[in-house]
Amino acid sequence: MTFSLIGSSVDDAGMLHEPFALLPIGYLMLLAAGVTGLLCLFGRWRAVRRSKLEHD
Repeated sequence: MTFSLIGSSVDDAGMLHEPFALLPIGYLMLLAAGVTGLLCLFGRWRAVRRSKLEHD
């Protein structure tokens, strides 16, 4: 969405200008989503393990 708002352009010399700074931001978002997912899975695993220990 941000790429379409910023857009790309071609200058008078024929050089294409694109917002390549958005690539690392996208990779950081993917990394953040992966870490968050792993933390959620770990929390769920720990809760299940704790409930099994309480029932035994």
